[in-house]
Order: sequence, then structure tokens, then C-alpha cells
Amino acid sequence: VFTVLDCETTGLHVAAGDRLVAVAAVRVDGQVVRADDTFDALVNPGRSIPAASTDIHGITAEMVAGSPPAPEVVARFAEFAHDSILVGHHLGFDLGFLTPAATRAGIELEPLTLDTMLLSAVLADDANARNGLDAVCERLGLTVYGRHTALGDALATAEVLVAMMPLLADRGIYTLAQARAASAATTLAKRIAAQ
Repeated sequence: VFTVLDCETTGLHVAAGDRLVAVAAVRVDGQVVRADDTFDALVNPGRSIPAASTDIHGITAEMVAGSPPAPEVVARFAEFAHDSILVGHHLGFDLGFLTPAATRAGIELEPLTLDTMLLSAVLADDANARNGLDAVCERLGLTVYGRHTALGDALATAEVLVAMMPLLADRGIYTLAQARAASAATTLAKRIAAQ
């Protein structure tokens, strides 16, 4: 069982004070996206949301004013994701925001993870292939609805994961351990680790 997640934020750098504004996820059982089993919550970041960020995800300060803070939302998310493998597209970005909030809530997130962006690098025959969500969806012939919304991107990433499973199997990758090892061996993973 997978919990495929996505976050929207005030900006790109948690170390510079950027914070969560939305967390969403969808469950995937085997190779079935459970669009009826989702988590979708706005987060009050406790700071302003730059106009440039609102232009991307559409979330305004007024929309999150009455929302709970990140630790409360992430604690609810952790309950939703319990006993599953966490999956995201460039998951390190999302975990960079989720983990500090989980720590403040006194909880730990599920330790098993998988990154569809790195899996796309495993499957790309061209070393220079783009591995962003839009490019991967295009390569796999998937249509994205609600792009740059947390739930829309989580649903798209779930479809990507399911579409990749038989392609990974064709390359002899059947288990989580094999998928994680293949992901870690990609040039993309090494480049991200060096940053």
C-alpha cells in the first residue's frame, strides 16, 4: 500500500523560512489509485504567502487564515499514511517541509519512501531526459488535472507510479528494495545528493 503525497508551500526553501500551505495524498493499493481515499488539507503557515507562490498554486492568505498549523495537519496526515510506503515526485522536497512539522508534533513519518522522479530517471533511455512531473506524465501519456494543487499533483503522481510499475517489472525491478536501489544509482539521485 502506498500513500502518494504532494505539498504546496510559501516558497522553495524551508531553511529560509518557507512553510507548508497545503498537504494532500491519495492511497494506492497494488496498482489501483484509490481516488476515493484521499487526504487534502490547507495549512496556516503563520506567515505571509508571497504573490509569486499564490500565482502558482492559487492559495491565498485568506484561504488559510482559519486553517490549523502544520504540526496539527501533519499529525493527521501521518495517521492517514500509517503503515504505507510514502511516495512523491521529488519527494525530498516534500519531506523537507513535512519532517520539521512532524518533529514539532512529536511524531515520525513512515520511514519507507519512493520517489517517482528518480524512478523516471531509471526508466528514461535518454540521460538528458526531463524528469519533472509534467514531462514524465507526457512520456507516459497521462493527463494531469488540477496541476499545482496538492491533491491534483498527488493524483497525477499516483497515476505515474501505477504506470511505471509494469515498466519497472520489464527491467527486473519488482520489489521496493530493488526500486530504491535503482533510484539511488541514477545520475539524478547522485546530483541531488551532491547539492
